[in-house]
Amino acid sequence: SGLRDDRIDNIRTLLQSHAPELAEVDATSATGFRQLMTQTEQLTAEVPVKAIISRQLARAELGFQPAPHQGMGLNAYTTFTSPLRKFSDFYVHRLIKSALWDHPLKALTSEQLDALQQAQINARQAANSLEAWLKSDFARTLGDAPMTGTISRTVPAGFFVRLDANGLEGFVSCKDLEGKYGFDPVTLRLIHNKNGRIFQLEQPVKVTFANVDDERRQINFTLVEAEEIQSGSNDTNNG
Repeated sequence: SGLRDDRIDNIRTLLQSHAPELAEVDATSATGFRQLMTQTEQLTAEVPVKAIISRQLARAELGFQPAPHQGMGLNAYTTFTSPLRKFSDFYVHRLIKSALWDHPLKALTSEQLDALQQAQINARQAANSLEAWLKSDFARTLGDAPMTGTISRTVPAGFFVRLDANGLEGFVSCKDLEGKYGFDPVTLRLIHNKNGRIFQLEQPVKVTFANVDDERRQINFTLVEAEEIQSGSNDTNNG
């Protein structure tokens, strides 16, 4: 469905501050979003504008009527696989055969579509849980040598780092950093309340393996060093 409703104002503020030439583009439309993704690819700005915008999308949902898929910039979208892996794949195949052979197909009810949507969510959560367990188990073999990576996600409590060597993601908590940090919901930056030190998306860092939170299946890293980011005059710190 596109941008999350609670993020639209933030995106507008982001563009006005860091990409004013694109401030008038309608980020809520599939056409406008596609334009932003294209024109921010090589944009030189203090913050990674494209990466920030691409993380503001709502989850795609199943529906009976064709509708834009904002993240992919398409006016209509569906998905299926061959060979079949799940019921939604099978149903799309049946729809295609029905159209090709001009043979009526009994439509799903709203209740069945809701049940299918929930089943897909459950399957995705199960797959994510298994993947987190396997990654957590593997992380224990990393040793204590420093590893390079980039910041892949920021939250008020800290940031996640994706390792360059294997794509493994781990969390660096603000509690383990010196001083206090505020989170800027517009730029998705963590900014030190006193010295202005910044952590932001796509920032190169170096970390070491700390531990695994077995309850949450979360890998934790310790920050070794980070490429310094200078704070500009347009930054908004709501910390």
